[in-house]
Amino acid sequence: MAIIYDKTILLLFCLFTIVFFPNSLFMVLCLLVAVSISSLCYYFQSSRVTTIFVLLYYGLCILNPLFCMFLPMILYDIALYKLKYIGAVGILISIQYLMLNNLYASILFVLVCIASINMQNKTEKYDKLQNEYKRIRDTSQELNLYLRNKNRMLIEKQDDEIHLAMLKERNRIAREIHDNVGHMLSRSLLQVGALLVVCKDETILNNLLALKDTLNNAMNNIRESVHDLHDESIDLYSNINAIIGNFSDYKVVFDYDLSDQVSKKIKYCFIMIIKEAFSNIAKHSNADCIDIIIREHPVFYQLLINDNGTKIQIEDLDSGIGLENMNARVENLNGTISIDHSNGFKIFISIPKKKNEEKKKEDQ
Repeated sequence: MAIIYDKTILLLFCLFTIVFFPNSLFMVLCLLVAVSISSLCYYFQSSRVTTIFVLLYYGLCILNPLFCMFLPMILYDIALYKLKYIGAVGILISIQYLMLNNLYASILFVLVCIASINMQNKTEKYDKLQNEYKRIRDTSQELNLYLRNKNRMLIEKQDDEIHLAMLKERNRIAREIHDNVGHMLSRSLLQVGALLVVCKDETILNNLLALKDTLNNAMNNIRESVHDLHDESIDLYSNINAIIGNFSDYKVVFDYDLSDQVSKKIKYCFIMIIKEAFSNIAKHSNADCIDIIIREHPVFYQLLINDNGTKIQIEDLDSGIGLENMNARVENLNGTISIDHSNGFKIFISIPKKKNEEKKKEDQ
């Protein structure tokens, strides 16, 4: 766009030189030819095409020096495409034009020619600076997006690490309670039972029975708390990755999209089924690639396990109890399971959300 502005200014300066010449229709012809050639050079934006048009205009200038009146516009295109030798020829051609003019017209012509070259140089520098600015701006935006994504990934990783640390701490607390408090309560119950055997006093006997009931209640409460802590500390994603790590000979593609609000029964079900599926693939299939997809949908959970095996020992597979255990686990959660070994070993499981969530609330 800056080139158009520059050429418009040069055209106005060239038109101003008309006052030094008598008005004629030939001036209009010179104007139209110069504007057309300059516009075509801008349209094609090719040094070869510009050279052809400039040489054509030089021929017109030789035939009639009045065409040199608009030569500054053509010099702008010559400077734009760095046509130095062509520009030198233009200077030689303009000498005959200068010889026809008076001093003021010649000075104005030379000044406009110099201004044309300077305007082109400044416009070129401006375009380079503008392009550099756009490049730096785009690079800055890309870096900002990259850093933003990195920060988001770091925050997610930190959240995952905090979650895993919390689960490990729950496991540690559950073990401490089970190993220390649970054993102490068990020993206390044995000691109270021994005292009940040897005690003859009815008053003390009744107090010991009450103490035993209290210890039994405490033992049951601690046992339930320990189980709850242990069940809540199960991280399904980490457990599945641990299973995958035990089968390093296979290329496993694991796609996991599940929220944290999953009941412990479904977690156990998925873990045991994946273990059994990997075991069956290792024993009965010649696969080397396994796909695992776990998805959470609005009303159900989905598990898909598929391998690329071509030879499956169907008889040995059907005779085991592994598939029966899979069916039993899924049916216990009101889900459906589909097992296909026509094209690789494939397990597709769907477990409804609503019923299992209701069961989870009842258990709590």
